[in-house]
Amino acid sequence: MTETKHIINILTFSHPENKITFGFKLKKTKGDSPLRRGEFPKELWNNHQTELAEVKQLYCNFATAENCDFVTNVDFSKSIYFAKHYYHFRIAGYFKEVAHVVHPNFINAAVIWFESQAESTAEYTLYYKFTLSVRLASITEKPELIVSFDGTSKVLKENVLQLVSEDISTDNLNWLVRNGELINYDEFTAEDNNHLDEFYPVLYPDLADALKYPPEPPKKNDDRYANYYKNINGLLTKYLNTEEFKKVIPHSGIWHGLESVSVTSEGTNLLKFGRGTHTDPYEGLKTYKPCETAPAGHYRFFFICHESDKETARTFHKYSKKFEGHGFIDFAVFLSLPVTYDEKLHIFFKNKDNPIPEIQEKLSETSLIPNTNYLAIYISPYSKYEPDPVKRHYYFRIKQLLLQYKISSQVVYNQNINKENFKFSVSNIAVAILAKLGGIPWRLDREINNELIVGIGAFKTRKYNVRYIGSTFCFANDGHFKSFNVLPAENHTLLAGAIREAVEAYKNQHQATDRLIIHFYKRMSNREMATIIRQLKSIDKNIPIIIVTINKSESSDLVLFDMDYNHKMPYSGTYIPIGMNSYILCNNTRYKPSLNGEHSITEKEAELKQLAKQLKSFPLPVKLHIQSTDQTIINNPEEVKKLIDQVYQFSRMYWKSVSQQSLPVTTKYPEMVAEIFPHFEGGKIPEFGRNNLWFL
Repeated sequence: MTETKHIINILTFSHPENKITFGFKLKKTKGDSPLRRGEFPKELWNNHQTELAEVKQLYCNFATAENCDFVTNVDFSKSIYFAKHYYHFRIAGYFKEVAHVVHPNFINAAVIWFESQAESTAEYTLYYKFTLSVRLASITEKPELIVSFDGTSKVLKENVLQLVSEDISTDNLNWLVRNGELINYDEFTAEDNNHLDEFYPVLYPDLADALKYPPEPPKKNDDRYANYYKNINGLLTKYLNTEEFKKVIPHSGIWHGLESVSVTSEGTNLLKFGRGTHTDPYEGLKTYKPCETAPAGHYRFFFICHESDKETARTFHKYSKKFEGHGFIDFAVFLSLPVTYDEKLHIFFKNKDNPIPEIQEKLSETSLIPNTNYLAIYISPYSKYEPDPVKRHYYFRIKQLLLQYKISSQVVYNQNINKENFKFSVSNIAVAILAKLGGIPWRLDREINNELIVGIGAFKTRKYNVRYIGSTFCFANDGHFKSFNVLPAENHTLLAGAIREAVEAYKNQHQATDRLIIHFYKRMSNREMATIIRQLKSIDKNIPIIIVTINKSESSDLVLFDMDYNHKMPYSGTYIPIGMNSYILCNNTRYKPSLNGEHSITEKEAELKQLAKQLKSFPLPVKLHIQSTDQTIINNPEEVKKLIDQVYQFSRMYWKSVSQQSLPVTTKYPEMVAEIFPHFEGGKIPEFGRNNLWFL
């Protein structure tokens, strides 16, 4: 444990001292809120157990007991799920008079939106979004109000009637705003169709595509931590720390401070290169060479681009060779790779609107040399933010086409190559190329033991409304990967079978398997877990199975802050428990200085300068949840720390760039595969693509 000045975005409060009388109805009337059986107060069960035996839902308006079927006094400290529903109902009711939009989320917490006139345009209104949710004694010993900042949303100023008059399909509609409420189009009624001019769509990617809006690029070096804290603190000051709101939730008025936090083990941020270790991928690769070079052999690169981009291809060639002062690295030196370009293989197509037929024809006419490794540099005339989805789709088609010919590829947007700052991107491209060709840029600097880690990520395609999962089988805890599969997420049996095959293959190569660790993209259900256990017990009854759920997105509901740091982001590796075997882990590149009084001022300043150079982004924490067939593992803090160390280290195995990622590759890589897969024709990844990192 480390003592520092940390806070978390919760406001503690106390339950009412006395019992409160509530009335409950069997049929809903206006203003009532539905209660599930699990939310019925204990006092109600005790007094009316027989009458409620077959009742699945009751209704309560939390204000009066008149004309009700049941009336009882409720002690909030005993009926905690009822209390939680009550608080959420009261919060939503209060903000309906204060916020511009109020909506209950899937746990009935109040999602509140505030309009930003300064950032709205003629096309849309921009809203800042927050969630106010209540948890009961998860981090503290009191009820807790979690204040979360959910980013922003844009709501079109054109209503649904205007959009359909322009032949914009309703298939593109998701959430809509009407009179301060959010309504999902899937829940539209026939009566709602009489009021299409009152519904204003929230702008989602499908609708943006239909309107020919370009996709929004991510914000570069966005100081998310400081921005998050600024927004929740502003909400606290303006709306929550008021006498009126404290009548609803009598909270403390200050963010909850933590006496101590935990940190990952020393050295978990170290990466192993060919000739040494380092915490920074770029500096380590430049100084100590790749951990493992690409297999010995012949390597031929060639370009695929529109004929108008020939000069742009020459410019990229100069960057990769560090010719004429272009860039900072020579691929041959930086990657320890004998890079040569074969001019006879270059493909220059004429039809920019549909290059596929020309590329396919050229490849079919090309004689590839056996035992030679090929890599195509595709210089795309379209960026990933191209408004036309058909043109964006060419990226996937060309990837698939080249895989069919056992050719790896690297895609670069033509406009980027001629920008002054492109020289800073070349190292990212180089690392991805090395990994695609079978090299290992760096690996985890940790003792290898007999653990099998199976990483499972997912991606849901909006177009086909199908969720795919990609499974990554990692056969060693030092970060070596074996293969990738893509399966429908709903098929638990196929997933369990794929995991079983991985375990069997691992056991054939190792005398013992200490345990199986699954990194999963969501909380694993009992059904999913039972299917996997049943498959694995048939080959090894004693193997412990541990499931670490790693939320696909960064945690934005619970966020830890370091108040001694101006950007508010805690040191990398800081983590805390948040109840129910769950944790939040700060996974970034803000590292503590290691030099002490024995070192000179010059050495210390040099270290601080290097640490500042490594700090390139401010990601929010990662949320983890741990399950196991062996309960002693979950209850052992040292074992939990090892599992968190492992998640932390696997996030440092991202070979798409030299920049640190906050999510581990055990779930990130398979998610990337699952995202691309729906775009492949025939629903199949070519065999060549199952055992390399072509998707980087």
